[in-house]
Amino acid sequence: MSAFFQWQLVWEYFPKILSALPVTLMIVGVATIVGLLLGILLAFIRVEKVPFLSQLAAVFVSFIRGTPILVQLYVVYYGVPALLQMIQVDVSSWN
Repeated sequence: MSAFFQWQLVWEYFPKILSALPVTLMIVGVATIVGLLLGILLAFIRVEKVPFLSQLAAVFVSFIRGTPILVQLYVVYYGVPALLQMIQVDVSSWN
């Protein structure tokens, strides 16, 4: 009977995985900082009860909490390029 998991392949591709680690850590760092700043900004708006912005922040928080993460990923993956094309930004050349 053959093994289900082949450790030889893991060790073969491990250097390739490690070569992408700096990019992954950079993405994590940037996402953490942006999320922290956005959270502080939204919390400040909600606490100070800025008339229009407080309602807008409540809708944003409700959307983020109320939708599955996969739906949010689809919205970002398909929606953002569509919006950028509407304002004449060429996204077809992005790699």
